[in-house]
Amino acid sequence: MKNNLICLVIGSLFMILCGCSSTGHKKNIVNSIDLLVTDDLIFALDDSTVQSFEYMQFFQRNDSSILAFTNEYDNSIVFYDYSTKKYFSR
Repeated sequence: MKNNLICLVIGSLFMILCGCSSTGHKKNIVNSIDLLVTDDLIFALDDSTVQSFEYMQFFQRNDSSILAFTNEYDNSIVFYDYSTKKYFSR
């Protein structure tokens, strides 16, 4: 019983040490997108929508371009039609 426990501990330590060792392979990070600064876009916000947010996403739905972002004030997601700059829905 004591020998089995010692073998289990030694085997576990060996697996941990081998799993943490470096393989020497370096991964190269390649930029997947390039950001381009263009003119300012202005969206009319209501009283309950904050001006700064941590998450924003642009996506296509049917023939519309939608800009969505989180509103921390009431914990909601706000949608705007990107082409008309009008409030879409919440």
